[in-house]
Amino acid sequence: MPNKLKVYKKSGKVQRSDIRLTKDIATMLQAEVLKGKSLFSSKEIILRGQTERIVIKAKTLQMWIYRNAVIPETGEVLRDFLDQARAEYRSKEREKRQEEMVRNAEKRIGGIIAMPTKEPVVGMFGKITDKKTGEVVMRENPHLVDKVLNASKFALERLDPGKYGKVDRSMNKHLVFSLADLAKAVEEDERQKQNEV
Repeated sequence: MPNKLKVYKKSGKVQRSDIRLTKDIATMLQAEVLKGKSLFSSKEIILRGQTERIVIKAKTLQMWIYRNAVIPETGEVLRDFLDQARAEYRSKEREKRQEEMVRNAEKRIGGIIAMPTKEPVVGMFGKITDKKTGEVVMRENPHLVDKVLNASKFALERLDPGKYGKVDRSMNKHLVFSLADLAKAVEEDERQKQNEV
């Protein structure tokens, strides 16, 4: 069904009338891109709207992009419209990966913080037991305590930086001098040395 309206491209040329590109088709293409699907993986692109199903040949879509076809209702170039959708999809995927990495790091830090630091005391003949109670004698492992303390400090510094954050305050004042001042100081030193001789 050819378009009856004259649609002008950014270059000022009239868009071909046999192009069936509409805002609905562009929106459906955008939805496919936002799902992460490749539009050129097959010869035909099947778009499903709320009430309709549209089949577009991949070659037609390539021509729309190549010729900088404009969406008639919005006046936006289809290529730019799809590029924005692709950038949005990549941004969301990046955020998902970062959130997953944060969750994994939180689990690991939580596991380290919850790690028991006591271990059984081992003698020549195995674990040492208390003669009165019959229980295994336990002692703190300094290496495990160190790991738990470091993980705890790291977590506290990040979660409550106002209270536990590292604050380096310097009372030093900012020094500014010029090369002319340096040259004057060198000349004065030389004069004093000559006066002393």
